[in-house]
Amino acid sequence: MTGMVHIEIAPLHRGLNTIELQPSADDLDLDPEEFSEIVVDSQVDVRADRILVRFSVASDAHMICDRTLRPFTERVSGSYAVLFSAQAEVAADDVDDVRVFSPSDRAIDISDAIRDTLILALPARRLAPGADEVEIPDRFGDAESDSEPDPRWEALRRLQK
Repeated sequence: MTGMVHIEIAPLHRGLNTIELQPSADDLDLDPEEFSEIVVDSQVDVRADRILVRFSVASDAHMICDRTLRPFTERVSGSYAVLFSAQAEVAADDVDDVRVFSPSDRAIDISDAIRDTLILALPARRLAPGADEVEIPDRFGDAESDSEPDPRWEALRRLQK
């Protein structure tokens, strides 16, 4: 992994802290050709034995249209919550992920949570704006051709009968 996204714990005060991060695609171990302009808005709630990190992430995703095979860029976004707890077993209904940390840790790493949230935000069907209106040819060659078909196809037609 080339980079990581850490949140330093020492400068945070008890209670709610708001942090904006702008990691590069390399920091998240993502391809810079696919993701750019990444912005992470996070709320970090610091308590004595736990740190709750809620974040929303947005990025320009550079994709290839499934219909036209043309490149396009679309803004994708997602949100996630991670609870860092000093206790090994914590139940939290409103949290997506629970991780163990030591009170002596100086920073918490949220790189993989941001990366996974961005990847999951990518649409399953990638359609460029206006791609629905583009007519896709379903026949190739000259449809008005009066020439005789290739005689090699006749042998295959006889096999079908």
